[in-house]
Amino acid sequence: MKKFMVALLAVLMLSSAAWAASVEVDGSYYVRGRYFSNPGLDLEDDYDPFSNYDHELDLWSQINVSDTTFVRFRFEIADENWPGDGGGIASDDNLEVQRVWGGHTFTNGTKFEFGKMTGGTWATSFAEAGEARYRLKLTQPLPIGTLLAIIEKKAENGSSVEDSEKNDSDAYYVGLVTKAGNINVKPLVGYINDGSQDLTDDGYRNTFLFQLGLDGTFGIIGFESEFDYTNINYDDGADVSPGGEDSASLFGLYFDVYAQLDALKPGVFFAYGSVDDDAGLVFNFGDDFDGHGAEMIGNEFAFGGVDAIGGATYFGAYVNFAASDALSFFGQIGYAQGNSDHPTIEDDTALDISARGAYKITDAVTYTVGGGYASVDRDAGDDPDPGYKLYHKLAISF
Repeated sequence: MKKFMVALLAVLMLSSAAWAASVEVDGSYYVRGRYFSNPGLDLEDDYDPFSNYDHELDLWSQINVSDTTFVRFRFEIADENWPGDGGGIASDDNLEVQRVWGGHTFTNGTKFEFGKMTGGTWATSFAEAGEARYRLKLTQPLPIGTLLAIIEKKAENGSSVEDSEKNDSDAYYVGLVTKAGNINVKPLVGYINDGSQDLTDDGYRNTFLFQLGLDGTFGIIGFESEFDYTNINYDDGADVSPGGEDSASLFGLYFDVYAQLDALKPGVFFAYGSVDDDAGLVFNFGDDFDGHGAEMIGNEFAFGGVDAIGGATYFGAYVNFAASDALSFFGQIGYAQGNSDHPTIEDDTALDISARGAYKITDAVTYTVGGGYASVDRDAGDDPDPGYKLYHKLAISF
């Protein structure tokens, strides 16, 4: 990794000299100590509490070739538990190039970006799992707002093998960001043509999606909301839903309203995810959504039949308090109930209580202390013991 970083810096310096480019670097580094007790809310009653340290360096950099042309990239370095996720000495090659893409803005204002950039995000954090996506993205300013058009390569299986091109997966999106009075309006439509599910079959999985985000402020009152609808059609061949159906429809709804009362910001949120029991699918709230920072539900343990939280009714209340320019506090209580008819999910409920406080030692250095408590009430079967975690974290941003 050291040799790679030296080579990278040399390339950046040479490119700056040759093309009169400027280089911007920003990022963050943290180290965190954590204490856990049954964080996954497992049924086993012989677990022991445990603790660990972890750290991570995120490095963003941009080469500004000119005022209208750039190359942007992100490294994640040493995202690991001490002394390494494998329990041994950490590897010196713990480095991942998470994003790399270029862009150019034309004289008419059209911005064209191409490469490995962040996708899977729109409007709010609801139903989001931001991750690397290989994309061609066009952004066009309009008198009414901004229009976006995206082509995304989700899987590439084309080769000299006959008919292999049909096994690709491609997605197409069109979105608009506009305003109606004090309200920001953000519709998005998408279509995914996926032939990668079964490489021996000629069938496709076709997905249509629609998302609508709304947010705005009216004096001290603010809100954000999102509606998502997904329709999936499966081929008659081997590619069918987990429940054996050839189609499925899911939707999700999220609403959040808050009041900005000087240093105090209280709010409430509500999220709903539908269930298609026949197809065996549930609407996923996404890895990026946890209300406003639940420490346990959707992070340390999953709820509702997905890997985070989904197929559930989830609501809660939260409050942010800025005691001073340097000191702030946050608290949230959330409650979820499963919406599926499946006996292992139906009427299950979960409670999450989260709190943290942060102190800015300097503009670049912040110390945070936090924790979370969660319990689950299973409608069928035994209930696990409650779980909790505590942590403190020292972070540097630059």
